[in-house]
Amino acid sequence: MAIAFTPNYTQDLGLDGLTHDQFLAACITAANSLDWDIRYISDSGIIAFTGKKMFRRKQKFSVRIENGIATIRSESTGNEMVDWGRNRKNVEQFIARTAEVKNSMSPSQMDRTYEELKPGLVPRENDVLSQPPPT
Repeated sequence: MAIAFTPNYTQDLGLDGLTHDQFLAACITAANSLDWDIRYISDSGIIAFTGKKMFRRKQKFSVRIENGIATIRSESTGNEMVDWGRNRKNVEQFIARTAEVKNSMSPSQMDRTYEELKPGLVPRENDVLSQPPPT
């Protein structure tokens, strides 16, 4: 359970033998299968929002891929002070789903998925995920 001004949970994950492009394709497939609202896709990662459920707010979810490491983060939106473990659960659920996608798709299928997504990616110079975090 996170208690903070804006509750969040972050975990780093290796790409586990996948290329950067294959891992990005697996992330997008996993987020879609969780029925999350993907709002931003670039070569550096994704930003999505979890589905809103009764008595629960949406959480902002992001994956930032850099130097062979994916930084996965879920953070509460709104004015919540306590998340009751939801952000950690989101990250764990996403990691498990990404592993399922990796086991169910061949590397060539992931490459094809990435090639289909490539034209819609945000250009590198406009990519908010590749910029350093604000101080």
